Amino acid sequence: MVIQKSYLRQLILLFEYAQRIKGLGRQQLSTFKHRKHYEGQEYLLLPDHYIRENHFEDQWDDVLRFIATIRLKVKTASQLFKRLNSYSKQHPLYRALKEFGKIPKSLFILKYCDDLQFRQAIEKQLNKVESSNKFSKAVLLVTARSSCKAKRKTRRLPKLADG
Repeated sequence: MVIQKSYLRQLILLFEYAQRIKGLGRQQLSTFKHRKHYEGQEYLLLPDHYIRENHFEDQWDDVLRFIATIRLKVKTASQLFKRLNSYSKQHPLYRALKEFGKIPKSLFILKYCDDLQFRQAIEKQLNKVESSNKFSKAVLLVTARSSCKAKRKTRRLPKLADG
């Protein structure tokens, strides 16, 4: 549920967080209709999983309460997800959110595959972040080296006894 959580948070908090997905080809698309429905329609991408609506329909009131708690800032999303992860994976709310999280994840993957400008914008932003991280590491390394040199200069050698 790790990846689904990030997409679910985006949906709950009403923002879009475009992330690079490692192993995009291994990610699984989910849909409300079975794969057979799409096979004869010549789609390039076919769903791997069927979204079990009954998992979140039965828990819809709890899902809305979960979302409202985050939106009203009663608790943070990380606090609620941490608590939810401490429960059994078979907990009804956990299963409901996991199923529901497949929806924005699948929509994101489809948008990522279909929209060249979207992919390029993600790559551009991530390259900026990676360059910034490399620069920070280089500055930290230079600072650490100069600090070591300064410490060596200030060290005093013990005086040797006259013999």
